[in-house]
Amino acid sequence: MTNLGLNVVTLAFANGECGSENWGAGTTISNVVSIINTLVAAKKKYIISTGGENGVFTCSSDANFLKFIKTYQSAYLIGIDFDIETSQTRAQVDSLVLRTKNAQATYPNLRYSFTVSSFAKSTGGDPFSWLGGQVLNSIKVNGLTNYLINPMTMCYTELSQCVVSGGTCDMGASANQVAKNLHDYYSIPYSKIEVTPMIGGNCFPKAQGYIFTLNDVATVSNFAKANGLAGVHFWSLERDNDCPPGAAYWLCNTYGVAGLFGFTKKFLTYFQ
Repeated sequence: MTNLGLNVVTLAFANGECGSENWGAGTTISNVVSIINTLVAAKKKYIISTGGENGVFTCSSDANFLKFIKTYQSAYLIGIDFDIETSQTRAQVDSLVLRTKNAQATYPNLRYSFTVSSFAKSTGGDPFSWLGGQVLNSIKVNGLTNYLINPMTMCYTELSQCVVSGGTCDMGASANQVAKNLHDYYSIPYSKIEVTPMIGGNCFPKAQGYIFTLNDVATVSNFAKANGLAGVHFWSLERDNDCPPGAAYWLCNTYGVAGLFGFTKKFLTYFQ
């Protein structure tokens, strides 16, 4: 990881209540801190991400959120991400937004991002479901101004949710369309928008998901640079190795022709 040329990585996912969080799958806080120490020694920046597809991160007090940040803090920590994918309540979302707003007095130089699922309708309009809309409404109502919105541009379940080319989802064009729709519908500057595609085979269709290809790396990277997007991420470094096409798998890309860390290397040609 430290020898790939990447300048920033995201460590995911912390869950539970801030200050007494867990990382799941047998990973302890000490394990995460050990990884951070390795990154710091290599002078690599990192983001701490919370939530995720199978978890919920909550935070009911400012003191515990500051404790949470301090646990993983170093000169190379550049941000905190809230990946909100499950049925969190409005009160829980509001609490995360308020914790973020108040923590900025102590950590003003960190980036604070909210990651949510999205749709890429070529006709424009709202790119979010009710949950994404709830996050944006909470940001507005609670007066949070230092934030980034990071739509996940992946796992479209129907062709109506993406930009279609040749009878299939064009995953690169779809990622760009999400950013356009978010910018146009909510009047959010591109400088506050990031995107996160899923490299290789996506979640749907189940037998063989829509493919984010190496050519899509160029499509997304060129758009991001031309429009001044805040960042481009991908899911995930762990999947950036080949395995045959088929159902999406968490340990490889089901694309099969990128080579080991092929997507990473391709992205780095645009963002070095």
